[in-house]
Amino acid sequence: MDVNYQTAGLCNSYMVQVIKNDVQEYSLRSVNAKRFCGFLTDQWTIIVVSDTCSLPQSQGTTSTTTPITTTPITSCATGWTNSISNSSKSFCLVTTKATWFNALMNCQNIAAQGTLATISNAFEQSQLNSIVYEHQAPCPDTWIGANDINQLGNFQWSDGQPLVYTNWEPGQPDLNNRCTAAQLQTNGQWITEPCGVDNCFVCQKYTA
Repeated sequence: MDVNYQTAGLCNSYMVQVIKNDVQEYSLRSVNAKRFCGFLTDQWTIIVVSDTCSLPQSQGTTSTTTPITTTPITSCATGWTNSISNSSKSFCLVTTKATWFNALMNCQNIAAQGTLATISNAFEQSQLNSIVYEHQAPCPDTWIGANDINQLGNFQWSDGQPLVYTNWEPGQPDLNNRCTAAQLQTNGQWITEPCGVDNCFVCQKYTA
């Protein structure tokens, strides 16, 4: 993996541009670059741009640049709810829409060791369905932590754990897309979507 700092050492949070096969795929704000790079493999190029800069041009793209815009760190709309099957684990629903990567970074900032939700069994699946339905989240699909960013077709949770329980919709996962959303407003089944889509999301944290 290549990690290039356009202007090194100016700040602690960066605008990150992710390039794969010479095509810009994601632009993220307020990213801890070292933590972010743990989710990517050598096929990706990371360009880290300081807060004082505009997004650079990526290879093979046109001449325009994109100004940096702020993605606010969001908080839980519902407060934290203990997992029905794991007393040390809690969930919260965030109804501010974000891309998968921005959702992940927001979860990491909301709570110590925060990450996108891991659904460990059918009980937690039903619980998340209920949380989203009861709070009338304005999103048909909700980001969860499952992804195959590190290896195509090898889905794992954003905390690095393998998928044990799954609830894929028939015909899923679609390996053209790398990030997973759960249809928590309806049947709760999982689908893959482009990681740059804006969805609501569910965070999780563990307590001692």
